[in-house]
Amino acid sequence: MLYVIAIIDNDSEKKLNKLSKMPQELNVEPWNFHGHFTLLRYVGEDEFTFVNDCKNILKKYKSFSVKSNEVKMMFPTPSIAVSLVFDDKLKELFNELYEVAPNDFDQWSTKELYCPHITLFYNTEIDLNPIYERINEEFSSMEVKVLRIEFSKLTDNGFEIIDYIEL
Repeated sequence: MLYVIAIIDNDSEKKLNKLSKMPQELNVEPWNFHGHFTLLRYVGEDEFTFVNDCKNILKKYKSFSVKSNEVKMMFPTPSIAVSLVFDDKLKELFNELYEVAPNDFDQWSTKELYCPHITLFYNTEIDLNPIYERINEEFSSMEVKVLRIEFSKLTDNGFEIIDYIEL
């Protein structure tokens, strides 16, 4: 599977990373936060062509901001995330990239189910409510700036960035 992810600016990442560390206050190990949100998860065969076609589309894009206005608990994946507003600019980007290979994405990358968010915490074994409440107390609406789009693969040692483009 190939992930197409949007990398956010350092200031936003620092603010969100602080929120992601809050489980420590409740004696829970925090999740390994990375300042990004997933645009698409490509499951097709021709990754090389897919990446090149996406990069050709992305050449016209400049860095842009996306509003985040709430913290949500996400299910069925038990996680806590900052929800992003799926505004016209983000929809345009998502739709253009989606049309590169509309039949080659996983279920969460479909137009019907896509929900842009930045994951702050993930754990399948504990009650997330106390952590959610604590993070929600500290969260305030913000804008995150998208600086770069990366293409990465999950490996045995984590994620490997195979290509990227600065916006």
